Amino acid sequence: MSMVPDGVSHREKNAAETPREEPAAHAPVRLARSWRHQTPKPLRYALAILLALAAWGTTYTLRNSVDAPSFQTPFFICAIVLSGWIGGFGPGIVATVISIFAVEYTFTEPKYTFGMTLNEVPKFLVFFLTGAFISWLAKRQRKDEEALLRIRESLEETVQRRTRELRTANAQLHSEMEVRTRAERELQRINRVWRVRSSCNRG
Repeated sequence: MSMVPDGVSHREKNAAETPREEPAAHAPVRLARSWRHQTPKPLRYALAILLALAAWGTTYTLRNSVDAPSFQTPFFICAIVLSGWIGGFGPGIVATVISIFAVEYTFTEPKYTFGMTLNEVPKFLVFFLTGAFISWLAKRQRKDEEALLRIRESLEETVQRRTRELRTANAQLHSEMEVRTRAERELQRINRVWRVRSSCNRG
């Protein structure tokens, strides 16, 4: 038998007995990515090629205008670093290979040929390993940045979910408090009526 007073409406009774509904599913949080992470893969490789060619042209111009025969690799290293930072490991390797061919073809005797001697192999091997290491570091940086973004997205989803749950619980608590307040008032009214009737009967 229900203990809800007669003065309490069935709507209030149902509101008090209705279990809390589960919050509706929401779209996952997606934080904004930097332009480096949004660049399409073909464009990353194209930028790596352009940077390597720009380093080639800059080095060639400075080499012919300034007497610095040992000035061969600084701009190529910059191109590799930028290619890896923008595109990751693959574009960095592409920039490294283009740089090796550019140095061998343009700045190594005999010039404008692709004949690499055994004595030159260690130099270009060290250059390739340096470019590969730089590209690997850039790849690790990109992965760490993406992992950090995913962690931030997960935390943001948790905060939003807890906020929704708190709002739902707060709304339900207010509803239950209103129902109980009305029920208590109705009980007090009934008690007063009974006391008045009891007084009248005794009189």
